Amino acid sequence: MVTVKIAIKNTAHDLRVVSRTELERHPIEMPFNFTLISGPDPSVSVLGPGEHIESESSPADPFDRNAMMVAREPESGGRIYTWGTVTHRDVFGNNHWTNFCSSLIFREGEYVAHASEHHNDAS
Repeated sequence: MVTVKIAIKNTAHDLRVVSRTELERHPIEMPFNFTLISGPDPSVSVLGPGEHIESESSPADPFDRNAMMVAREPESGGRIYTWGTVTHRDVFGNNHWTNFCSSLIFREGEYVAHASEHHNDAS
């Protein structure tokens, strides 16, 4: 099973992470719909100075053997992508967001995260 961990470190209130992990064509063709909607019971956290938290993102359905073969083969035209948005309120009450998108590259038995040229920005 593939699960991507997203590490977050900051002082933040009302911290929310919404993400998705799927096998997609590589490179992502624009326009790509990065929109995600939080579920009915979103997790909300608070981080103090120097604290960190991890959020996990797994595919809606576990990848079968064929999907994993595509993800592992550099010339297959597909990669496992994780994208999402982190939102929080700072100590002054200002709202902020960070979008992220990365793909996994299979190297020597491990996956290495590679930042996408799209959907990596912040307020």
